[in-house]
Amino acid sequence: MRIATVTLNPAIDRNIIYENSLTAGQLNRVNSAVVNAGGKGINVSRMLKKLKMDTQIYGFNGGRAGKMLEDILRDEGIECEFTPTECETRMNIKITDSESKETEINEKGGPVKEEEFKKLMSILLNSPADIFIIGGSTPFGLESDTVRRITAALKLRGKTVITDISGSSLVEAVKERPYLIKPNREEFSQLLGYTPEDDKCAEEAIGFYNKTGIEIILTLGKKGAVYSGRAGNYRVINPEVKAKGFSGAGDTFLASYVYAVCNDMDIRKSLAFASAASLSKVELEGTNLPDKEAIENNIPRVKVFEI
Repeated sequence: MRIATVTLNPAIDRNIIYENSLTAGQLNRVNSAVVNAGGKGINVSRMLKKLKMDTQIYGFNGGRAGKMLEDILRDEGIECEFTPTECETRMNIKITDSESKETEINEKGGPVKEEEFKKLMSILLNSPADIFIIGGSTPFGLESDTVRRITAALKLRGKTVITDISGSSLVEAVKERPYLIKPNREEFSQLLGYTPEDDKCAEEAIGFYNKTGIEIILTLGKKGAVYSGRAGNYRVINPEVKAKGFSGAGDTFLASYVYAVCNDMDIRKSLAFASAASLSKVELEGTNLPDKEAIENNIPRVKVFEI
C-alpha cells in the first residue's frame, strides 16, 4: 500500500524551550531549540518514516526556507516532490515553557497562484500512491474549497483520501466524502456549528458517521479519542502525562493509526497503537518523534473500549 501526504502550507518549525515561564516584554533566554520540517501532512510522513514505512510528500515550496525544508526532509530519507511557488515557505515558532504551556506564532503562508495549484493537481493525479493524507491549512491565494477539489479529483482516480484540516476547508471537503477525517474537538465543533459537551462528543461523532458514511477519529487531547466507522464505535482513554511538546501529537496519532491499519492490526490494536504514539510524542520536546519501542511500551497505559 503506497501512502502519500499533501501539505498545501508547509513550514519550517522552530521549537524553543524555556526552563522558566515566558515573560512578554522582557528578555527570555532560550535553553534549547529544535528545527524541523513542519506542516500536518509532512509531520504524518515523518512519523510514517520513523515507523519504517515509505511515504511520498507532495505540496508547495518556495524560496530559501523552501530549500531548507527540502534539505531537512531529504536528510531524513523522505521522498518529496514539491511544486515550486514564487512565495516563500513560511516559518512557525513554537515556544514551550517550564509549565508545559505552548505558545505558537504561525505565519499565514502564500500567496499561491492558481497556475501553481494546477501544476500540483497534475502531479497528484499522476502519482502511483493508493492513499492520500491531506493535512493542514490552506495558504493565502487558494480558496476554501481547495481540499474538496483535490479530494474529488483523487476519488475519481480510485484513490483513498484522508483529511486532517479545519474550518471552512473541512466543511467543504466533507461534501466529497473522504474516507476518513481526523478533527480535534475545536475542528469538529467548526464542522457541527456548535461545541458539544464532553459527554456528547462520542454521540456526535457516531451521528456524523451514520449520517455521512465518513469514518471519523475525533481526538480530544488529554481525554483521548473517539472512533466511529466501519469497524464500529470505540472510545480511547489516555493516562495523565507531563507534556513537553504538544505540537504534532495529532499528526503522530494519524500516522500511527494508518500504519497500524496497513499492517492488519484490528481496530482496538490500531487505536491503542495510535494513542500510545501520541502519548509518547508529547513526552518528547519540540517536534521530536517517538520510536516504535517507546510506543509499544506505552500501549498498556491506553484503554480502548467499545461504545
